Amino acid sequence: MKEELPTENPNEVLIPEIFLVTPVNNQEFDKGQSIELIVMFQGSDKFVKNVEYYSGDQLIGFSNVSPFSFKWQTPTSTKHNITAKAIGEDTSNFKISESVSILVKEKIEKIFEIIDPIKDAEFNAGESILIQVQIPENVNPINRVEYYRERISIGSSTSPYSDFKWKNAPWGNHNLSAKLVFADGTEILSETVPIKVLKRNQASVKLLSSSNQKEITSGENLDLNVELNEFEAKVEFVEYFLNGEKLGSSVIQPYSYEWKNIPDGEHQLVARAVDIKGSSIYSAPMILSARKDINTLQLEYVIGPNPTTDVLNVIFTNLDGFYDFEFKVISMNGIVKRSFKAKPEESTVTINVSNLINGVYILQVYGNGNNISSKKFIIKK
Repeated sequence: MKEELPTENPNEVLIPEIFLVTPVNNQEFDKGQSIELIVMFQGSDKFVKNVEYYSGDQLIGFSNVSPFSFKWQTPTSTKHNITAKAIGEDTSNFKISESVSILVKEKIEKIFEIIDPIKDAEFNAGESILIQVQIPENVNPINRVEYYRERISIGSSTSPYSDFKWKNAPWGNHNLSAKLVFADGTEILSETVPIKVLKRNQASVKLLSSSNQKEITSGENLDLNVELNEFEAKVEFVEYFLNGEKLGSSVIQPYSYEWKNIPDGEHQLVARAVDIKGSSIYSAPMILSARKDINTLQLEYVIGPNPTTDVLNVIFTNLDGFYDFEFKVISMNGIVKRSFKAKPEESTVTINVSNLINGVYILQVYGNGNNISSKKFIIKK
């Protein structure tokens, strides 16, 4: 007798899959904040009669009206794993959403603090500095806010309490603080905020070059210039220093200097302006990298041993400068098997090829960003 397969009941009510739309996974809330729980369905919610919401196994609420959203009014401060359960007319017919994890945190009370200026802010001497504080919420009646630099009072404010303008601030380093004084005489002191007030008309030297590039070609010449600002006395001369040693100087405005035949390597340049009173002001360092133009020189090299088993030596026969090399080992089907960069001080670079299987490979050599050439070698173990 042929066994009959079970058939679906056409009258069976199918509850659609249910998903939590909000909140999203790992969302954070403050304690006391209500949380809106919203769901959506994969298909029609026609046969859904009720949606229950759970934190773990605990029922936190429900909705029996489409679109079945629910506002959770008093979530406790802890981590909650929220799920939604869509239930049909028959309560044994239901679908449960995937869990969404949220965190309800204890609300951090705002403290009394200076919010402006920020730490290490800079101002010019004589400039008015606006000081703003954050007042705690739900506090006793306030009498005033006092403002200090170090322990010296610079003023107070009675309304609005949060704003005070410090006029004609002297130059130097200052530690600002504020004191909140309540009507009952109690006080709260803020933490200090360090600021710097710069001396007015402070002289400065800015070192400039004709290329405005950090990488230059060795062997060429470069014009060096300075931008002089806020010097009270006449500048007598400007000196230029290369890696800590004097490179040259100029006594005629605009105090430019031509740096000739730039050598290979990394260089640090500094300018010093000296006025007729003997005062010296140094510029910030300028870092330059000098490289040979690889296109003007055909570098020659040999590789060996060839065939090899574990290492491949690249021996340059006319290496006479400072180069950034990149080496690529490429299989015959075009796959890069090994790639690394080097700045050799000697003429030989050794490449580890011990992980390569037997076969023919191509060594591609790049210098200072330019393709030099390629050579074939064999791995034979």
